[in-house]
Amino acid sequence: MSHITNKKLLAALLDGPYSDFKKIGQDDWRDPSENNASFSISSKGYTDHKSGTSGSLYDLVQKHNLWILNKHQPASINQSRTPEKKSSPVNIQRIWEQSRVADHPESKSATLIRSYLSDYRKIPFEFYFDLLRKKLIRMNEFRGERMLVYPSLCPQTSRDAIDGKSYQVTRIQRIAVDNKGSKIWKKHLGASKGEAAAFVIPPLQKSSKKMAVIVEGLEDALSIRTDSKEPWIFVAADKAGLKRTAGFFQDGRFTSCLIIADHDTDENSVVTGQALAWKLGEQLKSMGIEIVKVKMHPDPKYDANQALQEDKLIEWMNSLIEIPEQFRIDDQETKKSYGNLRIQKASEVKTRPIKWLWPGVLAAGKLIIIAGDPGLGKSQVSLFVCATVTTGGIWPVSGETCEKGNVLILSAEDGAADTIVPRLTALNAELERIHIVHAVLLGEGKERAFNITRDMERLKRASECIGNVRLIVIDPLSAYLGNTNSHSNAEVRAALTPVVEFADGIGACLLCVSHLNKGGQGSNALNRVTGSIAFIAAARASYVVTKDTGNHNRRLMLPLKNNLAKDTHGFGYRIEETNVTGITTSCVSWEDAPVNLSAEDVLSAQGRPDNQGRAEDFLLQELTESIEVPCKELYERAKAKGISKKVLWSIKDKIGVIARKDGFKGGWVWYLPFEATLEDSQPPKVPEDSLKNNGNLRGIFDKKESSQTAFTEVMDPLKVEDVEVF
Repeated sequence: MSHITNKKLLAALLDGPYSDFKKIGQDDWRDPSENNASFSISSKGYTDHKSGTSGSLYDLVQKHNLWILNKHQPASINQSRTPEKKSSPVNIQRIWEQSRVADHPESKSATLIRSYLSDYRKIPFEFYFDLLRKKLIRMNEFRGERMLVYPSLCPQTSRDAIDGKSYQVTRIQRIAVDNKGSKIWKKHLGASKGEAAAFVIPPLQKSSKKMAVIVEGLEDALSIRTDSKEPWIFVAADKAGLKRTAGFFQDGRFTSCLIIADHDTDENSVVTGQALAWKLGEQLKSMGIEIVKVKMHPDPKYDANQALQEDKLIEWMNSLIEIPEQFRIDDQETKKSYGNLRIQKASEVKTRPIKWLWPGVLAAGKLIIIAGDPGLGKSQVSLFVCATVTTGGIWPVSGETCEKGNVLILSAEDGAADTIVPRLTALNAELERIHIVHAVLLGEGKERAFNITRDMERLKRASECIGNVRLIVIDPLSAYLGNTNSHSNAEVRAALTPVVEFADGIGACLLCVSHLNKGGQGSNALNRVTGSIAFIAAARASYVVTKDTGNHNRRLMLPLKNNLAKDTHGFGYRIEETNVTGITTSCVSWEDAPVNLSAEDVLSAQGRPDNQGRAEDFLLQELTESIEVPCKELYERAKAKGISKKVLWSIKDKIGVIARKDGFKGGWVWYLPFEATLEDSQPPKVPEDSLKNNGNLRGIFDKKESSQTAFTEVMDPLKVEDVEVF
């Protein structure tokens, strides 16, 4: 045999049993259908990397009996392969159609199939003869080798095949069998082309139960079928094929599924059948399958067919265990494949329509911002939404009914006892459904302010205990950002992401109240929302509350942006005083007709055109609540708004701004004493934003300081980090 080169031996193997192998290296051919395929062929020989065995190409040619057509050399040896000539693609459909059916028990094809499945695998003929009659399992001969073949089908082609209709086959599984019925080799041919794919075995016995079983191999599937006649069985053909079976569960036909994984012993647990089976189970759960169990046998390589041959199938079924924890690693494979990025294929995304709390206005699971100047009713509007959610009430103008649910309120400025609850009572809210978050409890009777950058896990646990939370109100948002720089896009986005994801996860509308800065005439309305543009960018819809310039008592709620619905109208309302159990309070009274004004036009008309006026408003906004701001930062922010440094200095003393040196080596900072801001921030006769700061934090603030200052004190990590026990 020395005159037959390795090149010719390799060509014979790649033309025969390994025709579906692809070249993945300079001198390496492997099965592309397998993840991390361990069996490889090269011009020097073959290697099974899993078992560690290897051999020559001549040994492999002998193993597959490629000499049978010519007792001197294999069929393709005389024809040396020309590298420039590309082989024509394999016609899987033609191979399938030319394969012999085995619908008669005594036919040659049925005899071959029976020699393998019954004589060798010990599966009784009656448990698969229906598959032969339906022509789902056939016999094929290629270059002297006889093999059992069956197709991988998609949901539609599997239905056509079972119903006896014509269908297309793009991938088949081949099991070469010798004269004694023993398996010589087992290989795929073709590809599923990205579709859902499996060999589908219908129930032997009709049943009303919507059950399914998924296994890797045909032999195991038929073995299980001898004991379980009612479920549909899906054969993935190998562990990689497990990924392609989920598509059979999208039509709601099945309510329960058992996935039986082979017990693989790969060193890397990510690539085992157990890990892929677990990942498939999680996917089926996300698709709404009520009962999904993922099992394996505790003994490696001990499968259902071996148990059947030993007459221990029942014991084997009863010994199946849940997939161990080390294989529940559905994310790790993705991390390895995508460089530690969380990536999802669009084909795996389960689409869903937008759900609305207030149709066209407030979307469930999304961040919505209501912004406006003090005293115009931002908090009043948010409490109206709270009351409507708790009662399943009617929305203004449209008259649509709200779905009833529970509410979480975080309010840093209004007291619960004297402001929030009386206002809710005036709106006839179901108070049992409203839950006001006051503070985070610490050890030794201490507490601190809630912080969305630190306390989201606490809010998640609270919402789980409450249940059916459909609305979360944060008023104002800036009070719950901790040390986040509200003018930094990156910091704002990082702070908002956890709370936005939490709201989306539970399907609750996240309604946040914010303020407006004192932008001048002609400013973009979106830029009027206080802080970084990241606030307005993260919100899916934003609204402004403002005065009607033609009617002092009328208020307007106008859309700034809406990414989820077509441009909608605004709303008109008034703040009305009322009496609730002896307490004078107020509530929103809505107009019946829509308001067709734009926020851009209304805010622009209200702008103050003079430079000194804009500088005064700028300083009052930036230095609110006695916050100290470095001069350099003020200059930069003012410059961005077209206000010069000279104008800032000219207006500084007029409004009482104090400049001081921040330490021996520090720079200059400006601040506005608390007393100087009282007149500007004083609420109108019907208040929206109370200056009381002990109502919602259980009296932990004794000094009459601004809520922002008190929050900063309580959240100082040097004071509370060591005593937090919650």
